[in-house]
Amino acid sequence: MACRTASSQGAIDELRLWNRARAEDEIADGMYRTIVMGEGLVGRWSFDAGDDPAIATDDVGGRSAALSGAMLVEEDVTLDRGRAPVVANVTPADGLAVGPDVMLDLALELSARQPVDVTYHVRELGAADDFTIVVLPDTQIYTIEGRNLEKYFHDQTQWVRDNREKYNIVGVIHNGDVINNEPELYQWNVASAALARLEKPETDLPDGVPLGVAVGNHDNKLIGQNTVLNTDKFNQFFGVNRFANRAYYGGHYGTKNDNSWVTFSAGGLDFVVVS
Repeated sequence: MACRTASSQGAIDELRLWNRARAEDEIADGMYRTIVMGEGLVGRWSFDAGDDPAIATDDVGGRSAALSGAMLVEEDVTLDRGRAPVVANVTPADGLAVGPDVMLDLALELSARQPVDVTYHVRELGAADDFTIVVLPDTQIYTIEGRNLEKYFHDQTQWVRDNREKYNIVGVIHNGDVINNEPELYQWNVASAALARLEKPETDLPDGVPLGVAVGNHDNKLIGQNTVLNTDKFNQFFGVNRFANRAYYGGHYGTKNDNSWVTFSAGGLDFVVVS
């Protein structure tokens, strides 16, 4: 199926029209080389600049194409050189802390011995680029009644609030296993109260600290010999209604909050956290 008119944002070099479905290996073989003839090739527009920069000539079928919103330019893309270069090694390694003076280098895997221009894009990092994301894993033991460990759960979330500005904490992710024994309401109440500390509004955080909570096997009853998943209590305490009106809450899949996503931004980056 084809249409007579269409638009494209970007650059195109060599458009081909075939009257048959080509095999996967044929398509892969022709991606990086010039094809001027072949079985079923009924149209070929090289898009090389000619007498009229607004007309693309069909070298096979004789059907010239008028360009709208674009024009032909001098050849700056060369086929028949094989696949694009692949970055094999970068120095210094990604994420490595370096001083103000550093030598940048990289190794490329090339399909053909041809000169390659490498452009480095760098920018100066400032205080706004430095931020912290807090991860809370496996808090279930803190919620067990009679062990006097509840305070450690509260201490962790209170530390986030107390140090939010100091460390520029932009979000909190709970990895699941919020509680230990799914039927125990006491444990759910402990967890709910501890995480509620993160939800207290501030001047610049009207919805509190962005919070995403995942469901662990202790939270969905899939422990021991039980094989029937049940997230009723998780949704009673951390369901859609708890998060629905918070700006950072993106939504959920299905009718429950078992699968949800939250967003936050920091350092010029937009984050989407799926739980």
